[in-house]
Amino acid sequence: MGLYFPNARLLVYNHLLESKNDCYGAMVNAARDLGLLKNARPEDFKQGESIKPDSCGALQAARQILDYSLTNHSPNAQHSAKNVNKIWSDIAKQVEQYKTTMVSRCEEPNKSEKLICAQLPPIVLDILLQHLMPHL
Repeated sequence: MGLYFPNARLLVYNHLLESKNDCYGAMVNAARDLGLLKNARPEDFKQGESIKPDSCGALQAARQILDYSLTNHSPNAQHSAKNVNKIWSDIAKQVEQYKTTMVSRCEEPNKSEKLICAQLPPIVLDILLQHLMPHL
């Protein structure tokens, strides 16, 4: 798996530091800075209350950014739910591959989850951009 957007990853890291590791907020703020959320209302991007405490805010934000971008910025705004779900499925698979690779490289199992969590938002945004760019 290749990563192609180093500046976007650095932008997310910057937002993570500013927000004290709020993965969801860092993803949304980076997407705004990159122009993916033009004309989006702040209430459109609030972390869901139904999200489990151990679930990934970066992935939740990525799904919302994907949905918003494809419906509001794509020249072909008629993306069907099936196509959006297919794109999301591809993104989720790549993120899982990354996580598996990182866990296998981590020497201390207890640190692997924290390592992955801290590094995940920039990777998620990079993968999201790879899948979004052909549609924008």
